[in-house]
Amino acid sequence: MRIMVKIVLAIVLASVAVGGWAKPTPVTVGNITYVSGGVGDDEEGEMQATAKDYNLRLQFATKSGAYLAAVRVSVVDDKGKTVLDTVSDGPCLFAKLPDGAYNLSAVNKGESQKRAVSISGKGAATFKLFWSNEPAGEARDPAKEPPVEHRFHGCWK
Repeated sequence: MRIMVKIVLAIVLASVAVGGWAKPTPVTVGNITYVSGGVGDDEEGEMQATAKDYNLRLQFATKSGAYLAAVRVSVVDDKGKTVLDTVSDGPCLFAKLPDGAYNLSAVNKGESQKRAVSISGKGAATFKLFWSNEPAGEARDPAKEPPVEHRFHGCWK
């Protein structure tokens, strides 16, 4: 049993050392592909590099600037069909949607935001969504924040 634990631990440590968890994995449901993440410097960089491949780009934060994960996102097409319903793994969520009109709903801790989204062959629809509530019930203390170079820089460039 101890040998098995050591083997599993070695695999986990090796995965972390080579960035095994640094790359968010795209998910395809029906004809919609999406990816979410952006936690940590490596994952943030991966999301920024991937942004150009998606025509819907969302970023989640509180009004004071704390970035959010676990935001429920729902996208409904103009026929009333839900084409995407997921919970974000980080402050960024990108999706590839067919051209058309959609209604976006994003919910964080019971506080909902809605946006009309239009996707066409030109460019991407981008939304930076801000909520009034702080994560973990705590207000940010700017004196305890990391130096600027270690802060989150955004989901896309």
